[in-house]
Amino acid sequence: MMCSIEQYVESLKLFESEDSYKQKQIHIKRLKNIATEWVLQISQSRDCSPENNSAMLPCDILIQGSTSLGVSFKDSDVDAVLITPNFVFREDFFTSFVEVLRNCPSVSDLLVISDSIVPLIKMKFETTSVDLVMSRFNLPSVPSYITFDMDPERFYFNIDQYSVHGLSGCHFAEKIRTLVPNMTVFLELLKMIKVWAHRRQISHNVYGFPSNIGWVIMCAYLCIYLGRDSDLECIPLVILVKMFFNYFANWQWPSPVTIAPIYTSHELKLYSWEPKQVPQETMPIITPVYPHQNASFLVRPSTLEMVVNELKRGGEILAEITLGKACWDELFEPYDIVREYKHFLKFELTLDTFEELKRIGGLVDSRLRELAALLEGDKDIRAVRIAKYQQPRKVLVVPEAPAKLNGDCYKFERSWLLGMQINRTYPLQKGLKVEQIIDITNYIQMFYLNLQDRESHVNFIEILKPSYVKQCDLIAEA
Repeated sequence: MMCSIEQYVESLKLFESEDSYKQKQIHIKRLKNIATEWVLQISQSRDCSPENNSAMLPCDILIQGSTSLGVSFKDSDVDAVLITPNFVFREDFFTSFVEVLRNCPSVSDLLVISDSIVPLIKMKFETTSVDLVMSRFNLPSVPSYITFDMDPERFYFNIDQYSVHGLSGCHFAEKIRTLVPNMTVFLELLKMIKVWAHRRQISHNVYGFPSNIGWVIMCAYLCIYLGRDSDLECIPLVILVKMFFNYFANWQWPSPVTIAPIYTSHELKLYSWEPKQVPQETMPIITPVYPHQNASFLVRPSTLEMVVNELKRGGEILAEITLGKACWDELFEPYDIVREYKHFLKFELTLDTFEELKRIGGLVDSRLRELAALLEGDKDIRAVRIAKYQQPRKVLVVPEAPAKLNGDCYKFERSWLLGMQINRTYPLQKGLKVEQIIDITNYIQMFYLNLQDRESHVNFIEILKPSYVKQCDLIAEA
């Protein structure tokens, strides 16, 4: 007898345990203690006196994202926000606080990303990987309990946009808890969809797919919609999953998915999604809190088609499973880009240190979608799909002049594949094979120029090698 869908997903052991979650909380609390000492030192140097009692704190660190909802994968990063009083500035966060972290024995793999859309500090604190953003309150101390149940004009008064977005994850999680009629059922559905999207490789927003928040909103939408007329607990989980697939496979995109009314403020000078402002978006999935954002703003027409095809596939396989003609392994089968495409653009990144590989690799990761969009603008290329090929690894290098070096020489590398679906510009006679030549040199050059604009001191031509490979070559490599 086949197990239930929840038993199958549980057997994969992808989600972190309760003990692991508690350990992460302990690590975040220790990080908060370090941040508190840092804030108090700044307060002394600037002659400020923040409160430190049951109601007000010098600072606070709150957990956001999947971890705050209890649906994070094992070994996943913790998204957190450091909330500081008004005498601590963003420059302090990226200078003196970074120095404090560098001198802390519990901190390793420290990476400062101060010039991105979401400026943050990445680190490993003891055994927990943390992505830490900063939010600065316009108060001399930080409330020990932060509630978002007031008008945005009051809550966000005189707070900069980075601080507003830094708090958005906490605000989002709180709003979800108030909107969803049954959190237990919602979280079970979210787990199933999260595993499915992860395995089918349609959860990487930097590659043009819906973000994790996008999938959360879609699950919440279905639960809210069904909860109006029925008790969610009475609907078997497998039926909920099937309804999810069928519902969103037939959604009339670009009609937006919304789970709360869109709030408009004329007082706050913050960008907030409004339907009249952005009619061209491909797959709008709108966050329920102000300032509203499209959680799928990086989705392209080609990646939307990929998502819809995966939703249809999921619904078809579930129908087969209910008839006893398929199994859970088929539904959750890991996606293999090599099996799906015949033509690939491969990028191999090689650097001297793991820290450099993380930093530069993160930049390449975030910019490949721009190259994909350029390629899809070519009349001969219908669609492009990005996938990680080789994870970061340490490799032994044979030096050109071994006598000059003592010991082994190592490099660090990772690679990506861009699967390209080619348009046939002319019909082929039966049995006839004609080679089609597509020149993508200009697109690659533009991609390298975009990278160079972000990191002008890095020679990308030297460290990032592109090559064209065929499906048969990759199969032979495996």
